[in-house]
Amino acid sequence: MFAARRSWGVHHLPRSVLLALVREVGEASELLQWVPDDQISDWLEVEGHREKLAGELADVFIYLHYLAQSVGIDLDEAVAHKIKVNEQRFPEQTGPADAPGDRPTGP
Repeated sequence: MFAARRSWGVHHLPRSVLLALVREVGEASELLQWVPDDQISDWLEVEGHREKLAGELADVFIYLHYLAQSVGIDLDEAVAHKIKVNEQRFPEQTGPADAPGDRPTGP
């Protein structure tokens, strides 16, 4: 592994890795922060933009992997479990009005 070959593992404590992950998510979000939703496809076609976003997303993925590894979580198993939980929590909808974000919130 990249970090192990450089003896960086001593720096991969869960809190440090989580903070690095948050920083990388921030860097990815900066790229799209002011791009209107209906213009993202065009933005991605500008030379270098797709590659820059891909690089930031790769950094997010790498740090997420390091974090999971540092706390002994198998991401494949965790994702499969979470999907099952969400399938039970949010059964197939009958229409757009049933989507979780459209439900009224309140006390």
